[in-house]
Amino acid sequence: MDKDIEVFKYHEASGYEVSNFGNVKGRRGKPLKQFKTRFGYMTAARNNKTFLVHRMVWQAFIGEIPYKLQINHMDGKKDN
Repeated sequence: MDKDIEVFKYHEASGYEVSNFGNVKGRRGKPLKQFKTRFGYMTAARNNKTFLVHRMVWQAFIGEIPYKLQINHMDGKKDN
């Protein structure tokens, strides 16, 4: 996959689409607002349930996160 091209995939748990750049679209294709947690991670919410965006990207593009696996950013920056 070309790192310069944004690709969206469906995130099953949230019902949203998430891109390889960490952008999240709602059901009607409208970009969702994201908020930073006090720990520096970006989140998106649906029906009072909050999802960490970096974990959404992993789940949409790689698959289920193995038990106790920690998902870290390749560049160490939590907000991208």
